[in-house]
Amino acid sequence: MQDKEQSYDFYVEVDGKPFNGNAAITQKDTEKSDDADTQDKTKEDKSENTAGTTVQITDGKLSLTDGQTATIANIPAGVSYSIKETTGDRYVTLINDKITAETTGTVEEGKTTETQFVNQVIHLNITKTDLTGEREVTGAAMTLYKAEDVNEDGTVKDGAEALDSWVSGKESFHDFGPAIKAGESYVLVETVAPDGYTYAENISFTVNADGTIKTDAEKTTDKETGEDVYLVKDDVTKVSIKKMDIIGNNEVAGARLLLKDKEGNVIESWMSATEAHVFEQKLIAGETYTLAEVTAPSGYEVAADITFTVNKDGTISIDGKAVDGNEIIMKDDTTPVGEEGKLVVSKLVTFQGKNQAVNRTFYVALFSDADCTQKVSNVKELKCEGAWSAYTVFEHLKDGTYYVAETDEDGNKLESSEVCKIEGNGTKCEITPTQKTAYAVIENQLLIPEDDFLNTLHNLTVTKNVTLDGEQISEKYSGTFYVSLFTDPYYTNRTGDVKELQIQNGKSTSVSFTDLADGTYYVAETDKEGNP
Repeated sequence: MQDKEQSYDFYVEVDGKPFNGNAAITQKDTEKSDDADTQDKTKEDKSENTAGTTVQITDGKLSLTDGQTATIANIPAGVSYSIKETTGDRYVTLINDKITAETTGTVEEGKTTETQFVNQVIHLNITKTDLTGEREVTGAAMTLYKAEDVNEDGTVKDGAEALDSWVSGKESFHDFGPAIKAGESYVLVETVAPDGYTYAENISFTVNADGTIKTDAEKTTDKETGEDVYLVKDDVTKVSIKKMDIIGNNEVAGARLLLKDKEGNVIESWMSATEAHVFEQKLIAGETYTLAEVTAPSGYEVAADITFTVNKDGTISIDGKAVDGNEIIMKDDTTPVGEEGKLVVSKLVTFQGKNQAVNRTFYVALFSDADCTQKVSNVKELKCEGAWSAYTVFEHLKDGTYYVAETDEDGNKLESSEVCKIEGNGTKCEITPTQKTAYAVIENQLLIPEDDFLNTLHNLTVTKNVTLDGEQISEKYSGTFYVSLFTDPYYTNRTGDVKELQIQNGKSTSVSFTDLADGTYYVAETDKEGNP
């Protein structure tokens, strides 16, 4: 359906000169042709024309609206004339059913020459669908360019002018027709794909001289208008993830995995099974993701992170190399046999310089770099259950350098905040051929009292008794001993002062540790410096 108020411009010459004079304008009733895709502007039909008006043609310029007829009288016989439509290019102009925008002739004595200009509208209707072509897809941005503005690889040249753009939405299709002209070629480029969909390949169009469209794109017919509608189809993104052993023969179940976006936000966390974990229509084309293993099942080592990109065409690449079948395989090595390296990590919780019992679970992991971004161990829990301390042990470690950091449950290093200062986070530890055990302490200095604080304090009394072959030692014996409290059974993290125990005349003696927060303590006899 056309705009009845739109003006169409003509240029009239008589005897080789721009015409200046009057023209009688009559209006044809075009209501019956509202559904026609043509404009009839000059053919006279007196039975349907309404009363006319007179207009002045100056310098050959004449304007008509749909259905109007202009009659120019009193032109001498034998004089040549030409009439050319100068309206925009979105129409194919037919004069007396022939494709042309200009007519010429010579005025004959006693005759009226009639010329009919019909504008056939050029349509380029585009709809966005899924691969089936049955479901419309919203949120896709498409832009039309001249063919010469698009490189052979499908990229748009710098400085190229966008002729028209559309974001698919509730409307069933968009007509790019107003932006194109007969005899020209164009390329439709998808510039934004909806989340979960790939980018469609560029589609090339050529507008034939008669306004029809030449393209390899699939098309359908709109039921309401009967017009051709070309389909731009988007596939969904799809990535499958498998957890395998190091030789790639067996699936590894029981690993806790997670997928993060480029900002570190967790998209999904799951436990590996014997079948692949599939992400379908969840990942965004053109974005980069990281697959991380939080904990490996017993007997396996944690694998390094895998960073991959979902390309615009839906393929997957790692470090620029294509991944066959969009299947990412993360392999776990087996825990090394015979490796004796051990790293003991203690967690302490304090408030205002004193031990503070809480009910909290903390997490810790080992990293290969000082920034604590390359995790090389499981994420382990440190549970303070009504206690102010906890410990865990990383075993079967190879010789090397490790950095110990408090993390969240997904293995991301935590930093100090306004409510908690973390001391010892990122501690560097060495496992060497001569030093197979290393120790690290991470202290959480809480800065604000919280609801899980337990404030009951306790005393612990330690008694020292010296015997000889199971019998009480001689009354003549005297000696000095030392005792300390530790937070772990490996006696690596001493808490409080070293206490002195004096044996006089062979009699046992006691010492008390006071104001102890709730928790588990390990008592050990030590030297004066507190070494077991």
